[in-house]
Amino acid sequence: MSYLNKIKEHSNALIDALRKLDQTSPTNVQSLAMEAVQYQTAMLEYTKKRQSEASSIFSKWIKEKGWTFDELVKRYQAMLGLNRPFKNLKEVEKLQFTRKLLKLQGGAEL
Repeated sequence: MSYLNKIKEHSNALIDALRKLDQTSPTNVQSLAMEAVQYQTAMLEYTKKRQSEASSIFSKWIKEKGWTFDELVKRYQAMLGLNRPFKNLKEVEKLQFTRKLLKLQGGAEL
């Protein structure tokens, strides 16, 4: 089983547990909340470990500039041929735009 499938399986399990959760039980609610936080923490740690040096430098540069991703998109959308809001793009278009943006900034290839 691939890592992405494991992530999907665990996410689906959390969603299923939330649907079946007895919300009148503080113990059950707290337990599920703690599991979700642990999952989020593990995913963030994994992502940081797997991040390339170029991507890490790019992220740091954006933070130092005080920009959000949305501000970065607005700054470069005309230059990169984005003719509608990023949020309205199909997933494949979002990936293509992000790839162009990273390449423009000297980041790693996706």
